[in-house]
Amino acid sequence: MTQACSIVADNYREEREFVPEIPVLSEFFVPEIFLKNGLGVAAIDDGDLIGFLCGFGPIDNQFGDVKGVFSPLHGHGAIQSDRKKIYSLLYSYAAKIWVKKEIFSHSIALYAHDNGGITSFFQNGFGMRCIDAIRSFDPISTPCLKECSYYEITTEKVEDIVPLNNALILHMHQSPIFMPIKHRNQAEIVKDVKEGLFRYFCAFKDGTIIGYMKVGGSGENFISRHNSMVNICGAYLLPEYRGQGIASQLLSYILSQMQREGYDSVGVDFESINPQAREFWLRFFTPYTNSLVRRIDERSTTTSID
Repeated sequence: MTQACSIVADNYREEREFVPEIPVLSEFFVPEIFLKNGLGVAAIDDGDLIGFLCGFGPIDNQFGDVKGVFSPLHGHGAIQSDRKKIYSLLYSYAAKIWVKKEIFSHSIALYAHDNGGITSFFQNGFGMRCIDAIRSFDPISTPCLKECSYYEITTEKVEDIVPLNNALILHMHQSPIFMPIKHRNQAEIVKDVKEGLFRYFCAFKDGTIIGYMKVGGSGENFISRHNSMVNICGAYLLPEYRGQGIASQLLSYILSQMQREGYDSVGVDFESINPQAREFWLRFFTPYTNSLVRRIDERSTTTSID
C-alpha cells in the first residue's frame, strides 16, 4: 500500500508540473476497498511495485445495461519508465478478470498530460468521454454584445431554473452525446440549494433568466474536493443568446465572487463528447484529467476457441 501511494503521489506531481493551478497535496491514499473487491492487479519488478490498476466495481448499469468498473486517479499508477508498456500489461491482466466477472464497461481517469498512459489506453480500445479542467482568477477579457445582469439566485427564483435545466438534459440526450439523464423537478433543485450542495449563478436579460452556471464545493475526483477549490458542475444558455459573450461574462462574475470568498482556483468537469461544452470550457480552462471508456462486446469470453 505504501508503494502504491508513492506512485500515486509521483504521478500527481508530474501533472502539477504541467498544471500548477491544481493544489499542493501532501498526503495521498489508495482506498482499502480496491484491495478487497478482487478487481485489481499489480506489476512487480524485482520485488518493487512498478504499477497497479484497480477501482470501484462492479457498478450496475454503467453507460448502459451492463456492469462496469471505474479506476479513479488514485486507483492506478505506474512509474515513469516504460509507463505505456506497464499500463498495457496491467490492463491486459485486469480486463481478463473483469470480463470473466461479466464486467463489460471499463473506465479510467488519467492525468491529461500523461501521454504514456493515455496512449496505452487509446491503443487498447478506449475513447475519451470526460474532462476535468481548472483555472486561476486571471481576468477574462471578452466583450458582451448584450446588456445583461448577473447574480446568484435564492430558492425563491429556482422555479425559473427548471426549464433551462431540463433543456440542458434534453441537449445531453441528443447527438453526438446520447447521454440519458433524468429530468429534475423544482423540489429537487430547491433541496440542493437549501442543503448547500449547489449554488446557481444566472444571467438576466430584461429581468428574465436566460442562462445559469451551477457551482458546487466539490467535483468528481479527489483533487476537486480540496477546500481551496470550487467547481462548476453544469451550465446552460438559451441558444438565441449564444455567441454574444454572455456566458463568458457570467463566468467572469463567478470568478470574481469565488475569489472574494477566498478560493484559490475554479474547476469544471464536462463531457468531451459535448461539442458546445468542449469548445467553451477549453477556451478558459486547462485540462488536468481525461476520463476514458471502453465497452467490451458482451458476446466475448476469455475461453479458448475449439
